[in-house]
Amino acid sequence: MQVAAGKTGNVGANIAFINNGGLLTADLGATLNFGGGNATFNPGTNFSGAGTLLVANNATFNGAFNASNLVLSGGIFSGGAAVLNGSVTGPAAPSMATGSSPAGQTLNGKAAPTSS
Repeated sequence: MQVAAGKTGNVGANIAFINNGGLLTADLGATLNFGGGNATFNPGTNFSGAGTLLVANNATFNGAFNASNLVLSGGIFSGGAAVLNGSVTGPAAPSMATGSSPAGQTLNGKAAPTSS
């Protein structure tokens, strides 16, 4: 699945999206948004491209996957034996800490704002 430069592609709530090791690409200035809460990313999934690959709701990550420009912005992220090869950012990125990150790879997160 690929989103062209400057465009946005949305995978919505009524789609139970399952990726079994395919390439998910967002070109420069593009966003590929998995916001439906029904996405499953199985071993070999490759998040790539110069754009933003956004998981904005619940998702399952199983096994090893590759990521560049992957942003986890909300929801609950679960799965089995998730191994990150690349980088993940966003307020929900710390929830991926139950998986592992190979030496030399990054898992970046920032705390969500708190209200007082």
